Amino acid sequence: MEEEKRLQKKLTDLKRIYNKEIANFHGHLEEDYDYEYEPERDPQYRLNQLSSEIDSVNEELRKIEFVRENEMKKNAFNGFDSSIGYMFNDKESEVDLLSRTPQAKSISRLIANKETSPPLSIGICGPWGAGKSTFLKLIEKELSSLNSAIEKDNDVQKNYYKTYLVRFNPAEYDDQNKIWYSLLRVLYEKYEAEKGYLGRILFSLRKFIYSYRNNKAIYILNLILILLNIVTVSYYFFSKNSAIDMIKNSKTIINIAALFVSITAIVQLSVPFFKKIQVLLEPLSVKLVNNMMFPNFRHKLGNREEVKESLDDLLKLWLKKNEKIVIFSDELDRCSEKTIAEFFSALQLFLSFDSIVHVISMNKETVALALANSNQFYFEDNSSKQDKLLFGEEYLKKYITISVYLSEERSYKKYLNSLMETQHNFFTIEEIKSIILMIEEMAKIRSITPREVKKVINMLVLAKEHVFLNINFSEVIITFEDYIKWFLFSYFNPEGSRLVIQTINKSYISNKFKSFKDFYIEELNKAFEENNITAHLEKFIDMKLEFIIEAERIVVKHFIRD
Repeated sequence: MEEEKRLQKKLTDLKRIYNKEIANFHGHLEEDYDYEYEPERDPQYRLNQLSSEIDSVNEELRKIEFVRENEMKKNAFNGFDSSIGYMFNDKESEVDLLSRTPQAKSISRLIANKETSPPLSIGICGPWGAGKSTFLKLIEKELSSLNSAIEKDNDVQKNYYKTYLVRFNPAEYDDQNKIWYSLLRVLYEKYEAEKGYLGRILFSLRKFIYSYRNNKAIYILNLILILLNIVTVSYYFFSKNSAIDMIKNSKTIINIAALFVSITAIVQLSVPFFKKIQVLLEPLSVKLVNNMMFPNFRHKLGNREEVKESLDDLLKLWLKKNEKIVIFSDELDRCSEKTIAEFFSALQLFLSFDSIVHVISMNKETVALALANSNQFYFEDNSSKQDKLLFGEEYLKKYITISVYLSEERSYKKYLNSLMETQHNFFTIEEIKSIILMIEEMAKIRSITPREVKKVINMLVLAKEHVFLNINFSEVIITFEDYIKWFLFSYFNPEGSRLVIQTINKSYISNKFKSFKDFYIEELNKAFEENNITAHLEKFIDMKLEFIIEAERIVVKHFIRD
């Protein structure tokens, strides 16, 4: 403390002398000296010497301040418990943190409205991580609420269809040879979940009627076989004599004929009957897999009529007049190009059914390029990416009735506050404040998706223990708030952060213990201009250069950055 006061006094004195010398210097600018040149008598020399002394004293004062600040930071992690932090997953959220419920409600009412003209397919478009899956969940939630209202309110029932909600993830069936089959399978699974055993019986009965209409001759022959079997049994077992006596007294040819009828009846009727009973006990989706009851779609994908007839049978049996099915297809942009093309080929068939509505989430650019690449014969060898995008977008217009674009978020305050509520014991209030302010600021400058926000927070969760352990191994101590500020600056300004570190390393000797703010004014601003780099968030960096160097060392050492 005494040393600091002494240096402060010395600095004041030096500045006073320097200012006096400046005044003298301006008064002797044009003066010619008759005496032999002596450096100590040269005003410019004296000014340079004073400036050097002032810089030296300033550096000593900055060092004292740095040492004091560094010592104080040793207690920054008191009470820190790394076990209470956790990672955010990338699954869709059950809660609307981006205020998209009104938009989801409008879409759900459009889907269920009886005045909406079929066919209807809605594309939910946005970049990866924009919250498309969560938005689908919101639409499902609103449709479920509408279903509940239909059951209670006759006026709602007059205006809206009841909807059955079916989830389909094409990414789970990333095989072009199974996409139609997979779509049908999820419909059968949903039908059985809704209708249970009664649904199985009704479906089997309908299949029997359908089979009878197409195979009348076989059924007539089986009926004749049943009648013959009844006559045979009556002849041997219901006469006055015993069955053994009847066999002995009958002609050989009659016995052979009776045996033939009995064996044929067992093979043709009894065995199939018990198989049908076994099949009846199995889930419909299993029957579809084993090809015991439905057409083998995996080998008949080209036969559209068979697929269409089977789907038509299911819908007629399942849906009443005021009911529809809504299929939510998610993660389409994660599929292979072949699967994406096959999905839209299957969609063409499904769109012929007015009772099915499709809601499809996608990264439109990815899907458009995949469709273009699957139709290469349309393009010349020198076709550009833009040409392919235009083709893909026109292709999509054939299948997507309405495209809904999720707007880019420019404010994540509500979203971040909600996320941070679950981490309030892991991050301090000041740390949370820094995270929110800096991400909010960056969201005004460039597009940030909800997924990226979670990713950044997860990186900080991973990093905090490293920063905490660093106290035991480094002479320079940084708080986690220091780390947050530098990490977010470097994450959103990768080129800018590299230039900062390069510039610090190049001129560190003359800038020891300086604040980032002073260094930015004196050195960095010019460096950014010369390298044509625009940096953002620099106003949040309020630490000394030594702390920045240490924060960067931790970032690089533990790879907590892309």
